[in-house]
Amino acid sequence: MDGQIVVRNYGQADARPRLPVTATTIFPIASVTKQFTAAAIMQLVERHKLRLSDQLATLLPSVRWADPRADSVTVRQLLTHTSGIPGYTSVPGFGRLQSRPQSPATILKPVTRLPLKFAPGTQAAYSNTGYYLLGLIIERVTGVRYDDDVRQQLLLPLGMSDTAACPQVAGGRQARLYTTGGRFPNAAPPISLANAYAAGDLCSTAADLLRWQQALSSGRVVTPASYREMVTPLRLLDGHRIAYGFGLDLDPIDGYAAVSHEGGFPGATSDLTWYPHNGLAIAVLSNSSAIAAWTVSAQIAARLL
Repeated sequence: MDGQIVVRNYGQADARPRLPVTATTIFPIASVTKQFTAAAIMQLVERHKLRLSDQLATLLPSVRWADPRADSVTVRQLLTHTSGIPGYTSVPGFGRLQSRPQSPATILKPVTRLPLKFAPGTQAAYSNTGYYLLGLIIERVTGVRYDDDVRQQLLLPLGMSDTAACPQVAGGRQARLYTTGGRFPNAAPPISLANAYAAGDLCSTAADLLRWQQALSSGRVVTPASYREMVTPLRLLDGHRIAYGFGLDLDPIDGYAAVSHEGGFPGATSDLTWYPHNGLAIAVLSNSSAIAAWTVSAQIAARLL
């Protein structure tokens, strides 16, 4: 709680050779990636290269939507899951595409044919498509690949050498993923994490995530004003507030104010939670679907708070 980072490792990074998890074992962080994407967007806003009110029709004119309401979706609505755009991971048939990297056109085509779930800004519904589109926006504005922009603007300045797009950072330290625990765990089916893109393609360590949290909340990634905007509950058009900011969940946990996000793939779960009033941050990464990182995180917090 005093700025010190403490790391504990349990279990096996690979069950067959019985390789133990270490402090440098690399795990997918899945949707915890979203706060990195949100921070990259806010840096562009700070540099006056982008506005939160900018619309898809202007930013990504080559993406054609069957529902014309999608053209008016703003960057803010993509960040807060209030766009109404369906999630591409929930579209029938996506499972058949997961084992190999797919182009943005292949990922987005089934979604662009669908109607929006609701008029933009009127409701909130979690959508990986929104963050996929934010990655494309970052590329169009900067002229740099999303993963390269995140590395250059966010990771390298913070010395986060154990964090990158999953295929790039492993270096033989990647945890093998399992769908169940027990004596004979089952290896997770092959999944190309590249398809998660700006919605969830980063891999990291617990220590790197804690360094990230400290930097983000202290104004070393985006300005304090930008961070306040990231952790302000979203407001719908009818004035109703929802406990989600920009890539960050703002729901209290067991009665404590918290800023958090969780993530998961078949064979991996992740959680990064910051208790701002208590000065406590917890990062939990698991290479088994049988172990929910967010449950472990809450259990740790219950002992420390």
